[in-house]
Amino acid sequence: MTPPVRAYLSLGTNLGDRLANLAQAVRALTDSRDMEVVHVSPVYETAPLGPAGAVVADEPAYLNGAVLIETRLSAQALREQTSRIEHAMGRREHGRWESRVIDIDLVLYGEQRIATAELTVPHASMLERAFVLRPLVDLDPDLSVAGVGTLANLLEGLSWQGCVLYATAEAFRAEIGAAPAVPRSSRLSGPSP
Repeated sequence: MTPPVRAYLSLGTNLGDRLANLAQAVRALTDSRDMEVVHVSPVYETAPLGPAGAVVADEPAYLNGAVLIETRLSAQALREQTSRIEHAMGRREHGRWESRVIDIDLVLYGEQRIATAELTVPHASMLERAFVLRPLVDLDPDLSVAGVGTLANLLEGLSWQGCVLYATAEAFRAEIGAAPAVPRSSRLSGPSP
């Protein structure tokens, strides 16, 4: 049997009960038979960023976090699984910088580099976003991307974006334990029909 791959997912939300949204998403990942959630990061509140990194003043602030998982799913199958969770939680199509109830991005999948029409790993803009890097560095201070270096070093140059601690990892885990489950039909493995 193939050993599981360690993958990192970035989570974000700026609509409704934001902490509950993040917790519900992690709960759905935890309930999946195709992956194991190994660690969760603290949760940070961040300003909504638009084109060229400008703050979008008329949108609510985001809560962001990250999870480390182990999975035997391919990167594409994992992305399909997270997409089903997003849609089960009420995510609908939206523009690139528009508000959302939940966003689950596959940012790292082992050491693999993937560039297809559907998926880019490492995530295309992760290295430019403090709200992605800060939680990842909390999960692993030595985490690096081949050809780029350690994420902690990159994060130092993005301090102007600001990430304010909203909930510790312990508080987030407690919220996850209290979160409602996403309907099982949305978490079925395998390709979407």
